[in-house]
Amino acid sequence: MNNKSKQSNEKLRGGYYTPLNVADFLVQWISEPFEAATVLEPSAGDGVFLEALADIKSDMHVTAVELLDEEVNKARKKVENDSRFSVIQGDFYEYYIQNNEVKYDAIVGNPPYIRYQFLTEEQRLEQSDILINNGMKPNKLTNAWMAFTIASIEILKENGRIGFVLPTDLLQVSYAKQLRYFLLEQLKSLTLITFKEGVFEGIQQDVVLLLGEKHGELTPSHELRIINLDNANELNKDILNVPFEEISAYKSDKWTKFFLSTEQRNFYENSLNKTSVNSFNDYIKGEIGITTGNNSFFVINNDTVNEYSLGEYTLPILGRSVETKGILYKQDDIAKNIEKGKNIWLLDFNGRSLSDGAQKYIKHGEEDGEHIGYKLGLREKWYEVPSIWTPQAFMLRRIGEYPKIVINDVEATSTDTFHRLLFHDKGLREQIVFLLYSSPALLSFELEGRVFGGGALEILPGDLVNIIVPELTANDLDFSQLIIELDRKFRENESIEDIVLWVDSVIGDYAILSKQDFATSFEIWKVCKHRRTGK
Repeated sequence: MNNKSKQSNEKLRGGYYTPLNVADFLVQWISEPFEAATVLEPSAGDGVFLEALADIKSDMHVTAVELLDEEVNKARKKVENDSRFSVIQGDFYEYYIQNNEVKYDAIVGNPPYIRYQFLTEEQRLEQSDILINNGMKPNKLTNAWMAFTIASIEILKENGRIGFVLPTDLLQVSYAKQLRYFLLEQLKSLTLITFKEGVFEGIQQDVVLLLGEKHGELTPSHELRIINLDNANELNKDILNVPFEEISAYKSDKWTKFFLSTEQRNFYENSLNKTSVNSFNDYIKGEIGITTGNNSFFVINNDTVNEYSLGEYTLPILGRSVETKGILYKQDDIAKNIEKGKNIWLLDFNGRSLSDGAQKYIKHGEEDGEHIGYKLGLREKWYEVPSIWTPQAFMLRRIGEYPKIVINDVEATSTDTFHRLLFHDKGLREQIVFLLYSSPALLSFELEGRVFGGGALEILPGDLVNIIVPELTANDLDFSQLIIELDRKFRENESIEDIVLWVDSVIGDYAILSKQDFATSFEIWKVCKHRRTGK
């Protein structure tokens, strides 16, 4: 749980302000069809969009809303001699409730990126009402930018234009799926502009520009296009010459794959299909690792085990990716980690009589305040960690250059840094892990996860159904030996691209996919990986 008191002012108010060239581009676009227009800026901040609007020579009226007094003053100074502007101090949610009969020709801005837990209770209720009134289900993951976008489209006139700066979460997170479908239904044309490089200087928030035109009563069809740029310096009118595509091409759970060219996307959706590949979930059940509530107390090193004689309460735990270099977690790894003093033991006090040493350790923990915490407070006994079980393999939740999937040879468990994997047929464990390092599988990881600023890729259990496993015909490959060779390659720091080419070559003669399919998958995977990790 994020502690509100420890968050920056920027995070609490969602105030990462837009570069002027981005504001100019959006303002030019939304104002293009209108000589006289009503314009709304729902989160004015320091007034950068107002500054851009002031340069438009037309008889418009602009209403801007901003919550913070100091920002209102900055915004008003930028347009203080221009009677076309009205800057209101207040909460946009309240403004929307009080004025939702008013419709606007154009709406432009950068909605605040405020997590649900940092909203006031009143704001949470108002945000939930906005979603419910538009046929959506609110939840505690929903960020403020989503409700801002929905409310703004609701009060946009037919054929009106909206231009927003939104996080790339729009394309990829599960809670925004409802919004993606809402956009397809409400907008007759939708343009999304993405950037390989960061737009906001000094922070790792990746963004997308949303340019939408609301449908009218007689709108016959809906269109969408995604334009991929290197950086915001490439923004100009000419980039909007890219043709639209039929909206049916975009009816998928995530839009991350639309970073690809049309040809690449067609290959992924058509060549890598269910006749030649299977789903991760066909072979494996994935669940999150253990949430101890306090790793510093429950995950300990050998010295602490010996000091309090806790050996009977411990089992190996994989807590960090650096604790194994290969894809087999072995006794040798545990021995090396013990020698390095790493915290590799999990304390399991569940239903056990406590020795003097265990009681002493728990008492010291309470004296140091180790028992205080939200999750610990929900337990009948704070020192009994729930859901301790041993998986057959692990998968790192946050991916760097490539997914890390580790076979469990030591009866260990893991923290929630990893997902815990159970195979429907344990006899296929080595084979499936080997296949997950093929280029079609790694390509699906790139396209089905969530990318964070800075390039980290997160895979959640719900994403696993879309991970591809190439299907093999009858074969005589010895996967028990192949997995040992794969482990050696990782431990000797061979490049991931060389490893993937080797895996593809090993299975190429036995897969339903053609060798050309593997080659194409490899090239697209490299493009996706480099795009993500190059941020």
